[in-house]
Amino acid sequence: MADIFSKAQNACLAVRPDGAGDVTATHVAWTQRRGLPYVPSPLCYQGRLFLIKNGGLASCFRTKDGAVLYQEERLGALGDYYSSPWLPEGRSALLRSRAPW
Repeated sequence: MADIFSKAQNACLAVRPDGAGDVTATHVAWTQRRGLPYVPSPLCYQGRLFLIKNGGLASCFRTKDGAVLYQEERLGALGDYYSSPWLPEGRSALLRSRAPW
């Protein structure tokens, strides 16, 4: 079991939808491995992919090519983030658990 976890990788992939079968080598448009959350799903809005991870670190990638617009930027809101970001009335919202400090 420990061997499984030692090989695990956290990754965000953009995969083109027009393939069939194993498209690993042919249809992965881009991959990111830094600034990724443990639990929350990303928010895709107006050509950008927004992510939040524990510690209040936010990242944003351009959906077209995976370009980093910002990565692991501190929001000034420490805590654990388990809820995915959302857009009530076109404004981004994040929910975090209370930090113990």
